Amino acid sequence: MVRLPLFIGLGAVGILLLVDNAVITMMLWLAFISVFIAAMMRVRYLKQLEAQGVQVDEWAMQRRYVDALRSAWVLLPKSRKRHGLYMRMSNVIAHCLSELKCHEASAEAYDFLIDHLPLEGAGVKQLRVYRAISWLMEDRLADADDTLRHLRGVKSEFKGTALASAYTYAELLQCVKTYHFDEGVALSETLLNDMRPLGIEAGYTYAMMSTCYHEMVLRTEDEKEKARLEKEANKWWEYATCLIKEEHLMNRMPPEVMKQRS
Repeated sequence: MVRLPLFIGLGAVGILLLVDNAVITMMLWLAFISVFIAAMMRVRYLKQLEAQGVQVDEWAMQRRYVDALRSAWVLLPKSRKRHGLYMRMSNVIAHCLSELKCHEASAEAYDFLIDHLPLEGAGVKQLRVYRAISWLMEDRLADADDTLRHLRGVKSEFKGTALASAYTYAELLQCVKTYHFDEGVALSETLLNDMRPLGIEAGYTYAMMSTCYHEMVLRTEDEKEKARLEKEANKWWEYATCLIKEEHLMNRMPPEVMKQRS
């Protein structure tokens, strides 16, 4: 699109070299100028759309979810013919809805994205994991379990990537939501390395690991084991709060975690 005015100009110059009629020459110049102006306005409009998309992405990263969601909704219909931007805004909408605890709407948004992406690549698999997380938060445990079972191989196939980390987060969330805290504790051995690609977002996972250890304390009678488990629970909570403020943690965590910290 950026090179279109150049191609049009070269074509018009080529035609003008072959025509010596003044009226036709004038009409060709007028046509060329009109098309050139229209093309440049189109290029400018697309650049503005892309800049607005970058602004929405930044607001989402800055946790300004309401601003990002509002702007993404406005930008979505305008970007319908720009597939990449359209998918990005749809993803932002799904993410912001999830962060604002509108998990059912978030799952529907992920459904839309999954249905409209052409290939079953890593991107679609990651969206399926995010949808499973929204289902878990909505207590649609059977639907989430089916998805996570189907995607179990991603942890080894995409080891060291954000996709594998997101799957680990979903796996631990499932343990918390289904009260399988012993299975959650079993993930602790490799959790720090597994969650490294998520950066500070890993704090949410560490908070859930703390919950798993705390719940195991309540299920253990041996005093030495209780002390060890309590120490582990405090350690993982410290990891979580080093990355994310406690109020942000509590705002996003499932009720099972909030109950444990109250």
